[in-house]
Amino acid sequence: APFVADEVAKIALELGIDDIRTGGYQVYTTIDSKLQAAAEKSMNKAYDMALERSLTEKQKKDGVTVETLRKESKLNGALVSVESATGDVVAFVGSIDYDKSQFNRATQGQRQVGSAFKPFIYQVALDRGYTPSSQVMDIAQTYTYMENGKEVVWQPKNYKDDFKGAVSLRDALVHSRNLATLSLVNEIGLNNIVEEVGKFGVKNIQKNLSVALGAVNMSPMQLAQNFVSFANGGVWVKTNLINRIEKRSKILYTKQIKSKIVTDPLKAYAMTTMLKSVVDYG
Repeated sequence: APFVADEVAKIALELGIDDIRTGGYQVYTTIDSKLQAAAEKSMNKAYDMALERSLTEKQKKDGVTVETLRKESKLNGALVSVESATGDVVAFVGSIDYDKSQFNRATQGQRQVGSAFKPFIYQVALDRGYTPSSQVMDIAQTYTYMENGKEVVWQPKNYKDDFKGAVSLRDALVHSRNLATLSLVNEIGLNNIVEEVGKFGVKNIQKNLSVALGAVNMSPMQLAQNFVSFANGGVWVKTNLINRIEKRSKILYTKQIKSKIVTDPLKAYAMTTMLKSVVDYG
């Protein structure tokens, strides 16, 4: 797990240990070796499936295979698995092939998270008294605003290019309905949304309506860390990769569990049931 080793060295340097690779230390990580192996296998399977989907009929006729694309493709990915109750990172993959790219996409790759951001918005709604059965309007809307001195017209759409009218919060989240989410943001107020999602650890949010569609940059590690509060009864927990560091049987560092309550347990439970519904029928 070379990305784990690199990240350990980075954390050690932040702790003031600059000879972690040569100083005779014993570093005990939170990584579960079986889960790490499963993560790497899963990443490679998903990668090959993505490459296979990208193959055109002409490429297939010309004998181009997934193995061929693997050598040429710039497609990449990352995976982080975190134990919600403790914040322990149990599996961690920074790219498809460390030999080809040492850039750690799990911690350094900042990308727009898209619809994965919506649960934070819906949690704010639940915290403000909405329930999973509260109704919100899923209707076509047109927004006009000024950008660089020019008038811009924005007409957001749903994934299936339709709208349903009044829908419950649960169905809006389950089917990731953009227009319903925009209506919800307008009801609560954009400034309120931006301020209140900050309690989950979400930072650097631009104050415009595209936040409803997930125009927020995070790394996979940041997203995983911010997501744990849903499954953890409303308690945010900082992620940990190192359990302890020893040298000559002397303990130099042990992990610090940092946590804070960000929402009421019942409100977090309501969100968890909504997210379960995504699996049940979304």
